Amino acid sequence: MKLFSDNKYKHAPAKIGKLRIELEIADDSYKKAKGLMYRSRLRKDKGMLFIFAAERRYSFWMLNMQFGIDILWLDRNMRIVDITRGALPAKSIFNSRNYSPSKPAMYVIETCSGFADESGIKPGNKISLELEKATL
Repeated sequence: MKLFSDNKYKHAPAKIGKLRIELEIADDSYKKAKGLMYRSRLRKDKGMLFIFAAERRYSFWMLNMQFGIDILWLDRNMRIVDITRGALPAKSIFNSRNYSPSKPAMYVIETCSGFADESGIKPGNKISLELEKATL
């Protein structure tokens, strides 16, 4: 019996203004729990999208991460409601910080650290996600 996904992620292009980024979609519980764990790096034009069923103040932690990230928190209309800049990897399970938005979010995008500042992204910016173009 298969309990978890086969780890194949769908990819979908997204736009923030004129900026384009390709997102891996964490579309099941296993992928959401694993996130970007165990990866050595993330390219600046890539990210991971987490999709939730409702707007809430979800918490993320950085266990087993190898690099820092920026976290974009989006509402149901795909508008950025908060940004966590430079979230740092946890040193251990006992020394791990949880990151949460200041406002409820329904979508979360993880990108490489510095992405938001380098791209000029701010709360209020809208993300255009092209899910109809999602591929494996």
